[in-house]
Amino acid sequence: MAFANRVDAGRQLAERLEYLRGESVVVLGLPRGGLPVAYEVASVLDAPLDVMLVRKVGMPGQPELAIGAVAVVLLLGFINTMRGGSGNTSQQLMRLRVLLQFIAIVVIMFTVWIMAK
Repeated sequence: MAFANRVDAGRQLAERLEYLRGESVVVLGLPRGGLPVAYEVASVLDAPLDVMLVRKVGMPGQPELAIGAVAVVLLLGFINTMRGGSGNTSQQLMRLRVLLQFIAIVVIMFTVWIMAK
């Protein structure tokens, strides 16, 4: 399947995922190239769009060699969608976002500590 650009790719993917419209889904996009695709899918499905940040963990002395990765889902779109609900739900989602960011920091620190040994 050929795509003219990322927007076109997102529209074609959205056509195939049309059956998910109205379902409880969240579309995740990876910066940079994946966000235009995810935006088109989220628009067609009328679903919240969120960002997933991924960072490669490189080998000491050979940073181009990946030995792992750390990912964080920002939950921005999901939190915005839930704001219409109870305040308790929004607070829980905010706490979850903070917890995920904390876990990502701990994983990075642990990885650096292991690699320094």
